[in-house]
Amino acid sequence: HFPAPAVSIQDAVRICVQLALENSKVLKIKAVELDTHGHFPIIENFVEAIEDLPLITGDYVFLSNQVLEDIPKVVHVEDAKLLTQKNCHFIIISALCGELNELVLTQASKSLVERGYLVVRINNSSGKMNLKIPDDFKMVADLPIENTDEIILLLQCRGSKKFSLEPTVVEISGSDKEFTWLIQLKQSVNNKTPTVVYAYNEKLNGLIGLVNCLRKEPDGQLITCFFINDKSAPAFNINAPFYAAQYALGLAVNVYQNGKWGSYRHLLLNSDIQIAPRKNHVYGNVLQRGDLSSLRWFEGPLKPEDCDIKIAYSSVNFRDIMLATGRLAVELYGDSRLDQSCVLGFEYSGIHMKTGHRIMSMVVKGGVGSYVEKPSRLIWDVPDNWSLKDAATVPVVYITVYYAFFMISDIRKGKSILIHAGTGGIGLAAIRVALAYNLEVFTTCSTSQKKQFLLETFPQLKENHIGNSRDTSFERMIIRETEGKGVDFVLNSLSEDKLLASVRCLGITGHFLEIGKFDMANDTKLGMSCFLKEIKFNAVLADRLLIASD
Repeated sequence: HFPAPAVSIQDAVRICVQLALENSKVLKIKAVELDTHGHFPIIENFVEAIEDLPLITGDYVFLSNQVLEDIPKVVHVEDAKLLTQKNCHFIIISALCGELNELVLTQASKSLVERGYLVVRINNSSGKMNLKIPDDFKMVADLPIENTDEIILLLQCRGSKKFSLEPTVVEISGSDKEFTWLIQLKQSVNNKTPTVVYAYNEKLNGLIGLVNCLRKEPDGQLITCFFINDKSAPAFNINAPFYAAQYALGLAVNVYQNGKWGSYRHLLLNSDIQIAPRKNHVYGNVLQRGDLSSLRWFEGPLKPEDCDIKIAYSSVNFRDIMLATGRLAVELYGDSRLDQSCVLGFEYSGIHMKTGHRIMSMVVKGGVGSYVEKPSRLIWDVPDNWSLKDAATVPVVYITVYYAFFMISDIRKGKSILIHAGTGGIGLAAIRVALAYNLEVFTTCSTSQKKQFLLETFPQLKENHIGNSRDTSFERMIIRETEGKGVDFVLNSLSEDKLLASVRCLGITGHFLEIGKFDMANDTKLGMSCFLKEIKFNAVLADRLLIASD
């Protein structure tokens, strides 16, 4: 890494973190940064780089006497001296404004773990000329930061442990079909002697993966890897100055490629938007169920000339989240693989291509797409004072409420209702309709902020009529506020123990309206005793209206 190509500050930090982990067996990293008073801190980049690693945890400290608002919450800001910090794996200091402070360097060597790392930020123009690396440190990486004059130097504290024995050198060659190197490698590892394994100009050699595994074994730190992928490199000889100087750095993995020493690192892909060829019909779906970040556009089978509706906006409903995360089976919405690949999207707004009207509608599946072949019977013209964006949020929530309140049940003035998840789309629509019909409304939400939103949106709501949707405490609220009578209606979207608690909230001859599919799909047991109160239990499946007969 002398020097590396110019990289972003984020990539530079990832390189430092991965180099450190490659050379030591630790599961928790402590990183400490000294405030530079005028230069942005980079401790947050260490947080990102470490938190991306599933088995590694971090302890982050920023030493400053200032109050900082933009720093991540996991970073502890302390007004303290560096000497108060012990067992640090990284100490980050800045020399962007001048020479390195020798006192700080001395303190850093005392605060670092053995063979810990000092990350030094310097100016490219003058910093290198004035830089004096202390004898107890060695430079591991020189990382210029793109579009700036800054360089990040990674210095490693020289450890007390040194290999006194001449290393055993083993060549790993893909052309060796007899695996003769394996016996020599096993003997060297069993003897606990320093071992250098190398591959010379074999691009597809699996040496690095082998060494990564071996170094996780007991005494694996005795193994060093040299991967030579450059025909200009001299024949491998660990005692030759070309290789001996690199070996002296004590790095686990050493790669020589394009005339430079370095290593292979995992960096984030460039997130620049790529212009894709224009497709006629596309639909959205996840590549991997359970991973929302894998949502992609796919080319679909429909032809625009055969379609009646061009979609302008699609809404993502809770059902779509359940399908994408795998909590609902796609088999519920299609028998064939082709049908199951295009299930996201329940409602949309767009243009009717035959009439030119602005419309909003519902569809069984495939609403997250660019075209609909034939509209369903549940289709409405969008009012002139509505945008198509707003219109796409209306059909599902209000048709669900209409279906539940007026087709399945019969809500009326003077009755009471418990509406779960009051700040959700259906919850808001249901509260609005219930209040318009003069029902006594109870509802639930998950946070105090949502509760405040409900009170501001619906002044008619009573604060003691709003419960918590994250546990079953709302049951006590209903019993208390109704004096044990229970409510006449429950519009439920909660699951498992909260569903059972909701059933118990019903009064005599109450009506339970279930809009969630999770418990139905999982065949959750209800128990017959609840029907001693002569209650009714109905599923409210608005998508059934799309395929029902006249």
